[in-house]
Amino acid sequence: MSSYPPLNTQVIGQTESALGALLEPLLADAGLATTGQATATGRLALTDSGQDMYQRIHGAIDELNAELFAFPPEDLATAGRVMSIVTERANAVLARHA
Repeated sequence: MSSYPPLNTQVIGQTESALGALLEPLLADAGLATTGQATATGRLALTDSGQDMYQRIHGAIDELNAELFAFPPEDLATAGRVMSIVTERANAVLARHA
């Protein structure tokens, strides 16, 4: 049986990276972002429309996050395990499409 870390910024970051790789082409197809070689860093870059949308929702997301992560340590450990599994699955999907 695998050992999973408790939910922390590293686990969230790894999950974000995996899910972001899945989301990036969807945002680009919708005209809200550019991807890959089109940016100086090779990362996702928001279009003007995407940046406007980001600004509108950023504050609301911060408020939600403050409420959402107010859990006991054992619950965060469970969440960390689940997020790690989601990351593994997202990476497997990406590998199949590479």
